[in-house]
Formats: sequence, structure tokens, C-alpha cells
Amino acid sequence: MPMQIRPLQIEFPELKLSDFGILPPGTDSDALFPRTSPRVDTGIGGNMDEVVFENPPDQVFAILTGFRVWFQDSSDRPFGNLEVRLGDPQKVEESDVRYRVPVTFGLRDWSGDWDDEHGAVINVMVIGQ
Repeated sequence: MPMQIRPLQIEFPELKLSDFGILPPGTDSDALFPRTSPRVDTGIGGNMDEVVFENPPDQVFAILTGFRVWFQDSSDRPFGNLEVRLGDPQKVEESDVRYRVPVTFGLRDWSGDWDDEHGAVINVMVIGQ
């Protein structure tokens, strides 16, 4: 079977901790950030894009091909921590050709909290063979 290559772009809208509203007692920013897409439980995260292969692949791999990250207010934000991570591709239920790739993203300054508004676009190449 020939190799099948599909591009995937995950967008993380600009978000900060206060966008979640009032959090349950005992919940801190580390429970919500970094964000992972697709994230069904909070409804806030990247989009739910998936790739579709022409034929069911025996193996599926994901490769990080690039990313763009930013603080909304870039004038006074010293870079502190950046996390961009790919998970294993997951087959979408009831399909042999549709896959999603979990992508984790977080960006913060040195304050020790995820309180600054930040966003990202993560580019991934998904390969099925």
C-alpha cells in the first residue's frame, strides 16, 4: 500500500485562565493548561480537525512540522515556558480511515501561572501506510 500523507493544522484560540470563569474550589491553572486538542471535556481548546485517508492504513504517525505561538500582549511578556507536544494518532470511532492527533500547547511567562492570554497554530503532517 502506498504511503498516504495528510497535513493537519490545529488552532488554539487566544485564551487566558480568567476566560474559564469561576473555577471549582481547589482548581488551579495547572488543571486547565497546557491545553490539548481535541478537548471535549471543557469545550475550549483547539479545533477538532481530523485527517481522512483514502484507504485504511495499517500504521499512522504524526510529525510536528511547525508552529506559531504568541502572547496577545507581547510588549511586556518575557518568555517563560513553551510546551508543544503530539500524542499518538487516534482512530475516530466507527471509521477505518479517519484519525485525530492530540496536540498539547501551553505558553506562559515567568509568573508561575497561565494567566496571560496566548494562542497558537500548530502544523502537523500525518502519515498512514
